[in-house]
Amino acid sequence: SDYVPSASDVHQIKESLSAIEKEVQRYDDELFRLYTLVAQRESEQRELKLNAEKCRSILAPVRRLPNEMLSEIFAQCCKQGDEDVNCISETRTLSAMSISLVCSRWRSLAVSTKSLWAV
Repeated sequence: SDYVPSASDVHQIKESLSAIEKEVQRYDDELFRLYTLVAQRESEQRELKLNAEKCRSILAPVRRLPNEMLSEIFAQCCKQGDEDVNCISETRTLSAMSISLVCSRWRSLAVSTKSLWAV
């Protein structure tokens, strides 16, 4: 544009610019605070979800199965060549080693179930 500001216009424009920059900084500060708060809440939410999952895991019906029944299930799942076994596995056969890696209870049961390790 052809506009040439006067000295008083320059002063007003500088004051306006200063006020705008302060407002922009205030927005930046507020956004930073909000982003930080969102990150904190997301972290807390993840922790709550993990705790909920742990609670669901503790309540899982498989935890109520007696050891003898679990040992028999393990033995049936590990039978070689039995295609009628309905196990959760891509190969439909769970090895004793795989079973023993699930949790400490399953490891203890797998180790003590001799039929899993028989050749």
